[in-house]
Amino acid sequence: MRSPALTLALALVLSGAPALAHARPTLRRAPAAAAAAAAEAEGPSKAARRSFASPHETSGFCASDPDALGGVIEAHASRPEFRALPTHFSTDVGEIAVLEDDGSFFYTFDNGANKVDLMAVSRAFYRTHGDDYDILALFLASGVSDWLGSPTAFAASFVIRNDIGGIGLSNFDEGDAFGSPSRLGAILSMNGLHQYPSDPFTDVPGSAEMHSLDALGHEMAHRWLSYVYVDSAGHSVRSLLGRGRAHWNFFFDSDASIMEGCDWVTLPPDSFRTTSVSQKFGRMDQYLMGLRPGSSVGPFLKVNSPTDPQPPGTYGPAAIPIPGFGCRGVGTLYTVDDIANAEGPRVPDPSVAPHQFRMAIALVIPNGAPASPADLAKLEAIRAPFPAWFQGATEGLGTCDVTLDSRAGAVRIAHTPLSDTENGVTPRAVRAFVGIEAGGIPIAVDPGSVRFNHRTVGGGPFNPVPMSLESPDTFSVSLAFPPGSYEYFLSASSDSVGITATDPSTAPLQLHTFRVGPDVTPPSVVHVPVPTQAAFRLPQRLLARVSDNLALAEVRVEFTLNGGPLQSVAAGSVGRDSFATSLGGGLVLGDRLAYRFVARDASLAANLGFSNPGFDTLHVTRDGIEQWENGTVGFYHIPAIYSYRDAWHPRIEPFDLSRGSVMHCGEPSGEAYAPHLDAALYTPSLAAIPPQARLEITHRYDLEDAGPGFAWDPALAEYSTDGSNWLPLTPVGGYTNQLYSKVSTVLSGRPCWGGNSGGWRTDVFHLATLAPGPLTVRFRMVTDTFFGREGWSIDRVSFVWADGVTDVPLSSDAPQVSIAPNPARDRVTLAFESPRRDQVSWELFDLAGRRVATLWRGVIAAGPARLEANVPRSLGAGLYFARVSSGGRVLRSDRVAIVR
Repeated sequence: MRSPALTLALALVLSGAPALAHARPTLRRAPAAAAAAAAEAEGPSKAARRSFASPHETSGFCASDPDALGGVIEAHASRPEFRALPTHFSTDVGEIAVLEDDGSFFYTFDNGANKVDLMAVSRAFYRTHGDDYDILALFLASGVSDWLGSPTAFAASFVIRNDIGGIGLSNFDEGDAFGSPSRLGAILSMNGLHQYPSDPFTDVPGSAEMHSLDALGHEMAHRWLSYVYVDSAGHSVRSLLGRGRAHWNFFFDSDASIMEGCDWVTLPPDSFRTTSVSQKFGRMDQYLMGLRPGSSVGPFLKVNSPTDPQPPGTYGPAAIPIPGFGCRGVGTLYTVDDIANAEGPRVPDPSVAPHQFRMAIALVIPNGAPASPADLAKLEAIRAPFPAWFQGATEGLGTCDVTLDSRAGAVRIAHTPLSDTENGVTPRAVRAFVGIEAGGIPIAVDPGSVRFNHRTVGGGPFNPVPMSLESPDTFSVSLAFPPGSYEYFLSASSDSVGITATDPSTAPLQLHTFRVGPDVTPPSVVHVPVPTQAAFRLPQRLLARVSDNLALAEVRVEFTLNGGPLQSVAAGSVGRDSFATSLGGGLVLGDRLAYRFVARDASLAANLGFSNPGFDTLHVTRDGIEQWENGTVGFYHIPAIYSYRDAWHPRIEPFDLSRGSVMHCGEPSGEAYAPHLDAALYTPSLAAIPPQARLEITHRYDLEDAGPGFAWDPALAEYSTDGSNWLPLTPVGGYTNQLYSKVSTVLSGRPCWGGNSGGWRTDVFHLATLAPGPLTVRFRMVTDTFFGREGWSIDRVSFVWADGVTDVPLSSDAPQVSIAPNPARDRVTLAFESPRRDQVSWELFDLAGRRVATLWRGVIAAGPARLEANVPRSLGAGLYFARVSSGGRVLRSDRVAIVR
């Protein structure tokens, strides 16, 4: 889900409105209040503001920005899929988690600079560690850097979860996307170790007198700081905020905070001077961090309308803090109540808020080499003293644990269960992959521990048989089994005591079984029938799931047309247990095709299984229907915009199993759909569309909305007559929502479906104004840069023609065709009369719609013509279709029976 504060700024940028650096509820204030706030924050006179305006307000060593999380998520979402690399050097070294690049950690920014995919790295960390940390700090190996927006940007913090009130951030939770379901509050990009001094107590170049521990503490504190507005005469103003609206104002007396600002003293009557900078977490910091009660903070000073700077120069709210700076000005005192009036109270109250925090420190290394001892030593020199530094910087009010809860890896077994067999003599090979799922503590498989444990069904002790290493990570054993029924499980151990695995994982409560002896069990054949289909959607793909306890020898489809002779065609394998064929090419309105899948197993008895022993019947009607049970022939899905992603896929409807297969746009797991989608499901191209035609879809959706009547993530339909220019297609009654802000190429204000449909619904689109075509329709779902909800499912798409309309109306000047003899044995004649000179093709097709012969092709003159052709001897007896095409149009398809 989104942070409203973060997404509002993003929405303004995407919709073309001016970007605001710190989006928040105060964006709703009136223009007069906004002007007053700006004057109060920046000084009363234009001349003063000009003289003190900093030319580098976005520079500085820290690039933290409260609105930057959307960019992190978008960058991750827009990257292509990667091929995972082995990560042999990922491990915990002492209290440092070493994370080796798996091929997804780094990418190149549009300016050629190196970028780190923080989401990919964080997910890698949580694959081998528990969700036990408030902060994750990522340091890069020496020589590797992370571009953070400017040449001076050194490190950055990204808040990914906030459930705290009164600190200037809205409540939001993106932690699950980073691999942390419940705890992680911020992820820190600390950059390459080569940029840190060898002595961790030496100031980092470009910082405001901060050494390496200060820098780490500064980024950690961005979990809470510094985002608050204050109330000024009834208006919420950013008077205390400076650089990036995420640091304290240069002119704010922050008690020499690590988060910038300065320690100011008053020199009566109207002069002020800074005495120190970057010393600790000030009283205001401690309150916002939940460490100090507001009653103990007291008033704090802000210098307004500064003049006469000493030393001379340009100084603004975002200036880098320096000691010994003086100026004249007007002092304003604020209290914690002024913050509470603008932000609400701090929740939880510091009296009950956590005072103990935990941070994991990780070293990210390139693929293919271990972490260098020098890098590990430098990072350990930063990590080890940090708890004492943090306790001192919070004046004893807070603690930070920087140890790892290192967890060992796990043993994993992958095995294809043994099938039944009738052979009780030949030894059977049992194979399994046995490996390690890496953890923080490296472990290995004990090769002598891998066992095949078997017994006859009915109880008794298991017989453990050692398995031998056949190839890297693959173990095997060969055994012969006499006739009988058996059950078994596999087991393996690591080289660490107590870390074991079995397959099945619940063994010995659940076991694999197989039988040796004569097979009397027929194959299982499951098929969802197609009761009706239009001729323009034929041939129809037919799909069945076929399995057998022993092995399959053959899968075929038997069929008859309009009660004619029984015919058969082989069904080809299209997956581990799926078989398919296509039937019905050339059928016309009113035809009936009775069919069934037939599977024969490899047993001596040649057992037969049927999808329906009594046959299913496909009736050719006017309307074309797609319900996805037999694949998606003619439909396809791709990203509508090349830089976005596609998420359409078939799945079994999880909430209504009676609906079977649907096309779903979202995550296969059912989790919240990903950001940065522009996924389009395209229909086949429709030609010769008759008047009063319509398109109907049955669908449901659960999409992220932006309030009543508005949508963050739209679903909509579009059409094109040329395949390139897409226009809105509006359902009868209109859409339910409007898009709140632009995403991809869809403009804000565009009508769409959004929010939750409340269950399955049917929407209708009239196509009359688009007749006769050609026409293609696409169903498009677009998402912004935040994770959403479940997504969009379509169960049925129907092309409905009006009553009395045949499938493909022909023009009045269509050539007249007749074919004889019929049935034919060796030779066939085409009588043809055309009103114009035209290019003609005469071809034979089988019932599956496959072209089996070209009888004649060429140009024919206007007027009567007679063509003769030999029927290829290679064609067997059966029913075929002679298809005549002229000028690229199919004129007609006639049944031709071939006899031998």
